[in-house]
Amino acid sequence: MESTSLAGRTILLVEDEPLIALNIGAALKKAGAVVVAARCLRDAVRLVGQDGISAAVLDLGLQDGSADTVCGPLKDRNIPFILHSGHGHVGEVCHGGIVIPKPANPETLVDAVAGRLHQRKLVVMPRAHDLNDNASFLPQTLTMLGEVFDYVWASVAQKFGDDPDAIEGARIRLATIVLELAKDGQLGPTQIAQTARRLVLQGSARAVLDDRRC
Repeated sequence: MESTSLAGRTILLVEDEPLIALNIGAALKKAGAVVVAARCLRDAVRLVGQDGISAAVLDLGLQDGSADTVCGPLKDRNIPFILHSGHGHVGEVCHGGIVIPKPANPETLVDAVAGRLHQRKLVVMPRAHDLNDNASFLPQTLTMLGEVFDYVWASVAQKFGDDPDAIEGARIRLATIVLELAKDGQLGPTQIAQTARRLVLQGSARAVLDDRRC
């Protein structure tokens, strides 16, 4: 739809949870956007200065610091931003951004970004989706899949040693696998967990995020 079209736009996505990043990134790309992703504050600070960024979706609570330091440069460049965060308090530097509590339907975030870019009044309303036809999941489904991700990771983490790159790659593969298995809606949480564990140990995945490392 025209109201949620992001064709020709480049969106900075700052999110350190692989499962959530994949889900939001897929929704933004489906709306036609080019997604520039950062999974840590260091990359976010570097990418915020990149030419051509149209808008940003920020999770404030990153593992290596708060992304509120990114809000200032965005405001200085008049780039609209959405705060998709579980943090209840938003600092002064981030005032002016739309706050959408975590977890939100990715389509809600797409609507929010489009609303800011098209300067229209935003009404945030979660919408139901058929999991068989859409890569985006409802918040309660994403919460369930996050629990599956955490359960599986707890059982396989020691297999990947202490190498940060190996751990990061494995977590991204696992997030991708969990989302792919959930798409058709045919598998329950236990089946997804069992299959995801087997596949991540095999190093298998049908899709990957970019290979940027923090």
